[in-house]
Amino acid sequence: MKGSHKFISELGYAIDTFRPVLKYLQIKKGVDGFACLSYFPNLRKIDSIKEWEIVLLITDLKHNLKSNDNPIAHLLFKAKKNNKNFIRCYIVMDKIYFIKNENLKVNKETRITIFVHEFMHFLSYIYARINNRKFFFEILYKRLSEKIDNLNNKQILELQQFLDKLKPIDDFTNSKYTDDNHFRLGKEDTLLNYSDLYRNFLLSRQLFDEYFNKHDKDKFSSLWQKEEYGEAIGLYKNIAKQIAQEEWLTENFAINQAFSILKEYYVYELL
Repeated sequence: MKGSHKFISELGYAIDTFRPVLKYLQIKKGVDGFACLSYFPNLRKIDSIKEWEIVLLITDLKHNLKSNDNPIAHLLFKAKKNNKNFIRCYIVMDKIYFIKNENLKVNKETRITIFVHEFMHFLSYIYARINNRKFFFEILYKRLSEKIDNLNNKQILELQQFLDKLKPIDDFTNSKYTDDNHFRLGKEDTLLNYSDLYRNFLLSRQLFDEYFNKHDKDKFSSLWQKEEYGEAIGLYKNIAKQIAQEEWLTENFAINQAFSILKEYYVYELL
């Protein structure tokens, strides 16, 4: 593809390219956020998407605590008729995830889970636009100003329970809300797996590196070489638990993903 970029087909480049966008919206602060893709050096070079905007909108979706069917998060798009390169995407989240409510078991982990989930749907449109222009506009005009993805109480509970119970030996795709097909529009023509993207946007090797410093890496490697495997694994798990607490992730998911990162990256570097 003429003018192709590495992030189109490689997981590492995709994380490096779009993680700054995710961080820029500062979901932890609990306030509305806005970013234009032209803010980011790796994205302002791409004419087809550099004018795209993403907005985090926290609002009252008239949530009914007694109903499992009410949407409490969704995604929608706006476009300009005279500018096919301008798209504004809204990630809309109910304010219940940003206030204390004794009648609803709302926690920080759920807020992050929902936010990254909706961000993944946004990325599926990015990849559709870059890889298949005709298909993208067919889908966009069909769905424009409609709620692209609705998450209700029941669906969010199912997703959060899946992450809460996740173990290192479990498959991250064993939920319809984390599976590649859940995010895929159908004709993106990308080899990237959206399930892999989702788990890595929740916890990437890049984020893990921010906590797993050189001292810890040297200590882990030394323990492993001495065959003190229990202590080495304990050190590694404690880092995963720290990340879970500070980054508002489900502990079981953080540990599971940490061992995936160990298998995919650190085992070749440290052992």
